Formats: sequence, C-alpha cells, structure tokens
Amino acid sequence: MPDIQRAIAYGRRLVLECTAACILLPALASIISGAEPLRANFDELLRQLPKLQQRPAAQVGPEVADTTPEDYEKFAREKFAGQWFAALVPHSTPPSFHIIQRFDSWSRFMDFLQEHDAIVDVWASGDAGNATLRRLPAAELAALKKAPIEQPTILTITYRRGTGPVVTNRVEFGLNAAKTALAANQAYLQHRRLQRRAHEILSTRDETGLVTAQSQWENLSQAVLDGDFRLASLPAQPGRSNDLFVAFEYEVDSSGNFTRSLQVFRESDLQHKIVYNASGEAVQVLTVKKRFDQHAREAWGYRRGPVGGSLLPAANPIRGQDDVELRIRNPAEPDVEKWNAIEFGEPDLMRESALAQFSLISAHLERQRKQVALKRSNLDLIAEPIFLGLSLGGGVTGVPFPIGSAARLGYNALVVPHFIPEVPTVKQLRELLLLLAAREKHPEIKLKPHRFLSGSDLRILQETAGQISESELREYVQRVSDDDLKAMLSLARLQEIDARVSNLLAIFTDAAKVSSASEAGVLRKIFNSPYFSVTGDISLKTLIAVSVGERVATPLSGVSLENLSQGKGPVAAWLQYLDVTVDFRAVMNTAHRLGSASLADKELKKPFPYAPRLSDLAAYEIRIFGFPLLIWHKRGLLKNDIAAFDSDYAYGLLGATIVEHFKTRSEMDEEIRAGTMVPLGYVLIPDKKLGWRESNLAKQPSSSTVSKLISRIPN
Repeated sequence: MPDIQRAIAYGRRLVLECTAACILLPALASIISGAEPLRANFDELLRQLPKLQQRPAAQVGPEVADTTPEDYEKFAREKFAGQWFAALVPHSTPPSFHIIQRFDSWSRFMDFLQEHDAIVDVWASGDAGNATLRRLPAAELAALKKAPIEQPTILTITYRRGTGPVVTNRVEFGLNAAKTALAANQAYLQHRRLQRRAHEILSTRDETGLVTAQSQWENLSQAVLDGDFRLASLPAQPGRSNDLFVAFEYEVDSSGNFTRSLQVFRESDLQHKIVYNASGEAVQVLTVKKRFDQHAREAWGYRRGPVGGSLLPAANPIRGQDDVELRIRNPAEPDVEKWNAIEFGEPDLMRESALAQFSLISAHLERQRKQVALKRSNLDLIAEPIFLGLSLGGGVTGVPFPIGSAARLGYNALVVPHFIPEVPTVKQLRELLLLLAAREKHPEIKLKPHRFLSGSDLRILQETAGQISESELREYVQRVSDDDLKAMLSLARLQEIDARVSNLLAIFTDAAKVSSASEAGVLRKIFNSPYFSVTGDISLKTLIAVSVGERVATPLSGVSLENLSQGKGPVAAWLQYLDVTVDFRAVMNTAHRLGSASLADKELKKPFPYAPRLSDLAAYEIRIFGFPLLIWHKRGLLKNDIAAFDSDYAYGLLGATIVEHFKTRSEMDEEIRAGTMVPLGYVLIPDKKLGWRESNLAKQPSSSTVSKLISRIPN
C-alpha cells in the first residue's frame, strides 16, 4: 500500500541516519578536536600544514597523479574555513586531496548516501610503521567509542556513480562539521519525538478498540496540559461528532525538520482538488479550510531534488513510490523550504486500506455487470430475428394485430428486468464487506451476496476478506464515509436507473401499440412518433426526409407493408422501413462538451457519463424493419471491454472505443511520469442543492465513458 511503502522508505532513511550518526559523530569528534584552538590564527595554521609530497605518476592512481599543491592548499583553505560540511576525495595511497564533490549540509550528505545506496566503512591505520589501513568491524567500532581516547579513523563510502563502475571515496569533514552534525542530529531527534507523539494522538482508540474523535481529543488535551506536546491552537471538543483528526500542521526548520505543531485538522477540513499551475499543467492539491476560516489554503506536493537538492514541485507523483512532502502555500514567503508542512497519521492510512477493500468489491461488481450485459447481448441476438420475422409476417399477411410489438412487450416485461444488474446501496455495500469477511459473526444481516456477485467472484473476495481481522473490519466499515461509497457506485447507479426507466418506457410503448391506444391523439405523438422514441432514439432519416419534402419515405406516408408487398404504392415508401437513429444521450453529451470551456468540465460533468458521444458509432443505430444492424458492432465493443477489464491493469477509452492498453502498473506509471497522462478531477456526487460537488475519490475506469481521473495528452 502507498502509505506502508512510504513508511518503509522513511524508516530506511531513519536507520541510515542513526547508523551514520553513530559512525560520523565519533569520527568527527576525533577529526575536529584539535582544530578549535587554531581557528584564531588561520594563516599560522596553514603554515604548519605539511607540504604535499610529489611522487612519480607510476606509483599512484590516475586521480592521485593529477593532484597538485594547489589542490592541497585549496582543500585546506576550504576545510578550515568551514565552506562545506563534508567533501569526497579519492581513496588512495598516498592520500589525494582533489575534491570530487562537496556537501554544504548534513542533510545533503545523508541524501547522497541514501540515493546511491552507499556503503559506509570506518578504517584505522595499521602498525606504526605501516601505511596500510584496517577496516573496523561493528564490535570494535562500538568498543572504540567507549574508549577514553579514540584513535584517529578514516571514513569511506562505496557507491555506484551513475551507470558507471563502483567507486570508493574518502570522506573529509569541514571545521564545523561536528557541531553541525550534532545540531542536526538533535533537531532530527526533536522532529521524531514530535512526529511520534502526533502519530500516537491520531491513533488513540477508545475502550472498544476503535479510533474515535473523542478519544483523540482527550489524548491531545492531556498531552498539551502535561507539556508533552506543544500545540499553537487546541481544537474544540468533538462532542457527538466522529469527524476524526487526521493530520497536523508543523513549522519546519531549514532542514525540513518539524520544530513545533501549529494545529490539527479534521477529515472535514480537507478536500482534494485539481488546479492548474503557471505552466498550465494540472496538479493535484489538498485544500485546507477549518470551519470558521474565511479562505481555504492549498497544500502542494514537493519532492527533494537529486543529491539532497531543494524542494521541487511534484507535478506527476506516483502513489506508493514517490516520497512527496506536502507544504502549505504561503504567498508572503517565496522560499518553499520555509512553508509549513502537513503530515497524516493512521486514520488516513486506515481510510486508504478500507477504500482498497471496497474498491476490490466494486471491481468484482463491475465485472459481474459486464458479464450480465454480455448475456443480454447474446439473448438479443436470438430475440431480434424473432421480432423481425413476426413483424414482417404480420405486415405482409395483413394481420390486424402487431405481433412483433406484442412479442417485444413480453420480452421487455418478462426477460429484460432479469438482465439489468442490480447495484447495491451504500448500506448494502458495507454489509457485503461484513458478510464476505465473517458471515457467521453477523447473523443479523439478511443480505444475499448472490444478488450482486457470481459464485467465482464470491470465492475470490471471501479469500481476500478472510484475512482481515475483526477489529480491522470494524474500522474499515467505520472509516469509509458515505460520500466515498456514493462516489464509488455513482456511475453504476446512474446506468442502472437509466436502464430501468428505459425498459419501463419501452413496455409502455409496446403496450400502447398492442392496445391500439397509440393510433391517434396525444398518445400517438408520444408513443408512436416517427421522429423519436420515448427510450431516447431520435430518427435522423425522418427528420431529414420531412425537411426536404419526402414524407413518402417515412411512416407518415400511410402506405402499409401489405400494400407494398402487393406492388401497390410508390417505391419510395419502402424507405419507411429503413431508419437511422441517434441516441439522445449522445446528443446531450456532445452539446455539453461544446458548451464547456475546460477539458475537465467536458468529461467530468457530462449529463450521461456512461453514454457515448456523437463521434462514436455506438451512438447510432441502423434498423431495417426494426432489426438493429449495429448489434454486432456494439456486442464486439462489449466483448473487447470485458477482455480488457479481465486482463489489463488499466485501459484508455475514447468514447466507447478502447484506444490504449496498460498491461502492468509500470506501463501506466511511465505515462504519468512523462506527463502524457494528467489528472482531470474527482468523482462528482449530488449535493443537497440539486447540484454537483467533488468527492475525495478518484474516478474509476468504465467501459462506456472517458470521464475518468486521467486524460491522455497526444504527442
């Protein structure tokens, strides 16, 4: 999981820094111990330095052979002037003083060690008359630290320089390195103490073992009263609300260490958002706004530059892989390093884990819906030719009863409802997780999982959910908000409502035809209109034919199929049984796109996000005597979608057509890092004012929409 990987990386750095501190501080102390009395007379100190001995180039390595007296003098002046914290020089015999790289601070040096997976070794001189070095093992180094007088040591690091060979360099420390390292180590320890106490507060549980806002507030208040945790602003008591505290805001020093905590944020204080930077690139930010704040602040993501560089904007971070720092923007402060930091705790990690569990269930629900849609398509391939035969036979023989419409009425009323996948409610989705994880412990739940999932999907989910402990299960159900689950189910819910309403209207239409109620009056204009159908199809052919005065080519001609089959009536009247229609939903989607300024609005606020647009062939239908000729094309799109859903990590859609496959996560990560995939927005859910608002949930891929979190930018 992303937070676990971040914690592992953070812990790895902590171990590296603690280990390096244990090694470097004694070494620095022995190196610098005799330098302090000489600071007042720097020129005299330089005169006391031994002269560089010249040796034939054949006796030394190429880097050492290039060493000059000027290198030694430059090295000595920089070292005793304190111009750098540490420097790398070649590790050779005799010693070389040609500086390869400089580090101006402890953090830059530590970043370099971590970034290059460097191996740190401590060496001591051999016998008195021997110039060889001996590596000190850990046990001997620990004993050396306890000795009254430490012997001088040499520090080396071994690492790979870029894609080149592995090299070993000697580390030389500056005059103030020991003091700087000690101060940095103390600042980091204070940072860790503050961070650890904050995590303990955010992870506080009540007597039932659950994290609650009241238990968090009580622990925080006690820590502030005891002087164990300094907080600039103590929040109000939560009372009956269980709006958890999830993150703290900190002041930082020049090295990025936390110096003090300023305030704590509840989950409702934070909202994800997509904004655009000065270059016009879409960036994911976190907006911070407490209840009584007049304006919201934005927290932007930054990552450290190479070799411990400065903070750089993290425009395209990969969750779980990139170590990103969240800094709250301060327009009055141009230096990003001085912006306050925000850091999350266990409640946010629990939310992410819970969302992962619910998302897994949602993915299997989506898979089941696709399988049901394919079964419906297979059944349509059998039913549509039957309707065609009944309609033609009844029309040619002059049967005064619409046989085809009657058969379609029975099909829509008795068969189709079983092939409209049921979408669970928010409550049912929570119950589904409980049942999958531990059904015998929740006998009060009457929900039947087979309503939503197939047997194979149930077995897979039960194996996964069975690994969740009962305490984790309760927290998972509690931590995910209704808004998160509504956002997860929103697209499927809209699609289900549309399918049920369309089928109901189709039943009314066929019933009106069978009962002859649609032969005249208002009902004819509604249920038997040649221009449109109540299920959302608009007849392009009829509109065009009427507009050019060719009513004879439409059902408005009044010529029956029986007369035409007997050679009566104009030949053009046969065209009334050929129709080209367009889906009303596609028209609305395209009109919305044309009226929207931003790409995010075009994709995320479509009135029918599950439907195609006018540029998709799937938005149209060609019918001959009522038989849909594009049924095979649409079935092929559905089969391709199911195949991609089962085999790909992710796939890209342009309308209803798959245009790109990502077989693995790394393939998609490469696109994100390259900037060819950018965020658009988050799932929209209805608000209380009959409008839309953004949730904190990234939009999931769907087989029939490109209204997703990401959009591919053409090269």
